[in-house]
Amino acid sequence: MDLDLTNKDNLTVICGRKIYLAAQPDPPDPELKVVWKASNKNVSVNDKGEVTGRSAGEVTVTAEGSNGASAERDILVMYKDVTDPGDFWFTPVYWGRSSGIVNGYEDTAGDYVTFRPENICTAAQMVTFLWRMSGSPEPEETEAVYTDAVEKNYFYKPVLWGAENGIMEPRRNEDGTFTADVKENCTRGMVMRALWILAGKPEPEAEGIPFSDVPERLEDGSENPFYKAVLWAAENQITEGYKDGTFHPEKECVRRIIVTFLYRYNKQIL
Repeated sequence: MDLDLTNKDNLTVICGRKIYLAAQPDPPDPELKVVWKASNKNVSVNDKGEVTGRSAGEVTVTAEGSNGASAERDILVMYKDVTDPGDFWFTPVYWGRSSGIVNGYEDTAGDYVTFRPENICTAAQMVTFLWRMSGSPEPEETEAVYTDAVEKNYFYKPVLWGAENGIMEPRRNEDGTFTADVKENCTRGMVMRALWILAGKPEPEAEGIPFSDVPERLEDGSENPFYKAVLWAAENQITEGYKDGTFHPEKECVRRIIVTFLYRYNKQIL
């Protein structure tokens, strides 16, 4: 039995929209009854093969015929705001979703329907993405003293893990407690440094950095905390910087950029 969607080779559907699948054997059988099933809740499918995108991600739709034949098709359910395969962040976004690293934003039904690629990423989100990419390991420390990370927070374990691995750097408050600054907007430099630390702080092989705004030393003569990280990231093709030869380490990192960095890190380093 063939499962066919006319003029469509790679099946996609945007959250909230529909596509139609037709299952029919060759030769056609007017008495054939078909049962449609989906591998997860990313779509809903009715008895006529009408597939409605619900939550972003991958799903397999199966047609089972009363004659014993069956067929299946893989479908990508796209976020409402990430639909152009020509965008450099398109593949990284759906890699991140299928890998369980990023989810997106929920609607009232609890489905992940938008990604919001232009939203600025916070430190809490950054360390959560890194934690998930690392397999969501249990932190060794179970009792945190952070004033801005409590057990009910989604980022609680990621922040503990991030502190243990030097990715989050807690700051002491006047009352003796610590803050991990989880609400702070993360910058491009912070992301590069976090990935570099996660990789084990490897020494870059290149002798000169390709970006004019990332000097080895700061104006006061101190070591630039981003220099080795950005140099390492550039030589491993994790970042290309900007066309004018700059990197902008202090620029706030938006979600479409951080997921691209993570995708390249996974591809080049892991």
